[in-house]
Parts: sequence; C-alpha cells; structure tokens
Amino acid sequence: VDHLINQSESFWPQLSQFCVNLKNTRIENGCLDLDRLEVKLDISDPEQININTVRENTPATQIIEELAIYINYLAANYCTTNELLCLYRNQPPYSISKNLDEGVKPTLRDIQIQPAHIGLTADGHSALGLECYAQATSPIRRFVDLVNQNIILTHLSKQDEAFDEDELLLWAKRAEEIQRDYTFLERNLLEHWK
Repeated sequence: VDHLINQSESFWPQLSQFCVNLKNTRIENGCLDLDRLEVKLDISDPEQININTVRENTPATQIIEELAIYINYLAANYCTTNELLCLYRNQPPYSISKNLDEGVKPTLRDIQIQPAHIGLTADGHSALGLECYAQATSPIRRFVDLVNQNIILTHLSKQDEAFDEDELLLWAKRAEEIQRDYTFLERNLLEHWK
C-alpha cells in the first residue's frame, strides 16, 4: 500500500491525504502527537525469544490508525446525536510538564495524563483531540466495541434498546478492570524479556 500511495493515479494518495487532514484537525484540537513504538514479540524460536520495538509510521499504518479513530468518533457522534446510551471512552485534559522547543513533539515523560475511562456520557478524549469517542472498530478484540456496535445496530434497525444503564455501567467497570490487568501484564512481560 505504501508503494501505491506514491502513485498519483491510484485511489490511495487521496485516502492518505484524507487521513493526514483528519490527523491535522485533531492536532489543532489538542491531540497528542506522540511517536509511539510498537512492541513485537518474536517466539519463532522458543529457545531465543526476542522483543523488538518498531516505529511504524508508514503512510499505510497512518491510514489504518486515522480511519479507526475517525470511525470510533463517528460512532460516538451518532450515539450522542441520537441520545443513545453508549460506552464512551473519555480522557480528561492532559498537561505538558516541561517546556519544549517549538516543533519538538512531547514524549510520555513530558506529559501528565490520567488514564482514559469508560462512561455513559461523552466527556471528550483530550489525547485524541475529540469531543466524543466510543470504541466500535474492533469487536473481536474488545467486548466494549461489540456492545457499542450492538447499540448502534439496534437503533438503526428501530428495535428497542437492548441494554439498560446498570448493565452498561457494569460492563464499563469490568472492561476497565480487564484493561488495567492487560496493561500490567504487558509491562511485566516487556520487563521480563528485556
């Protein structure tokens, strides 16, 4: 895909530019523009397990990232507009804890940020620079996405709401617990295999 993006006659450059514009708009709205490393665990040889960090900032990965964020924003916006109970992902405002030279991107060490949390109201997601956000693009990986897709599909098909507020709050709490456990496990694995 990265090769196709450089071919001006294909669809890919237009899609890439659309995604660049989406990200630029989010940056204007306060999005954190961090260079993040992806961690790849290589277990092809059980005797020699390797952890590799990869900076995947290719145009193709940026398309995937921006479209997922945009679809999640559209899902949240749909739920907000139609006053649907939904599991929104919210993040309080962050602050940059040290002065940075102009044009220098902050790192996680440079910011003070609270973890994102799940709630029944759209309170904004500061790190993404969005006024509303609801995870809905990965129902195979996250139960919250499956719930949010069900809420939207139920509304589109003009059926009665399938979940009540208490049920959603219970799922939100459980999803946050699972995410904390996952993050803890991921950190421990990285430390163990360093």
